[in-house]
Amino acid sequence: MRGSRLMAWCLGVLAVLLASGAAVLSVTVDDAQARVSAQTRDDVAQAAAETSAALLTYTPDTVAADQYAAGERLTGDFRARYGQFTDTVVVPTSRTNRVTSTATVTATGVSSVDGDDAEALVFLTQVTSTDAAPDPVTTKVGARVDLTRIDGRWLVSDFEPS
Repeated sequence: MRGSRLMAWCLGVLAVLLASGAAVLSVTVDDAQARVSAQTRDDVAQAAAETSAALLTYTPDTVAADQYAAGERLTGDFRARYGQFTDTVVVPTSRTNRVTSTATVTATGVSSVDGDDAEALVFLTQVTSTDAAPDPVTTKVGARVDLTRIDGRWLVSDFEPS
């Protein structure tokens, strides 16, 4: 009898030790994931904000270079659509009408992060002027920005202004 009590006591102590170890491991893993998630969210917000501003900022003299540089921050089908739109609409219009556009990010929020895919909301103030109408027009712009992490870098895979 004494042997079975000792065995039960040892098994009980072992169970408590295993449960305690699992709890400590769980808290440690959760804490590490929270830190990674916070850094990832910061990275997503920064990439969404910087790219959004770059997409909407150009001058007539630098529009092609500005838009090419912004295109380097894009990926997938969106990059191809953006390149075609800037080549056929933005660059010629800016050069012909002497359009200057400057966008400033006023707020950014990360909606979701799922592995290498993320979604953010970006709010900007865009100021546009032309030589023919030099009084600047200020517009508030909101956009849903989809991002994909490729080789450790967050690139915009879609940009939907509202």
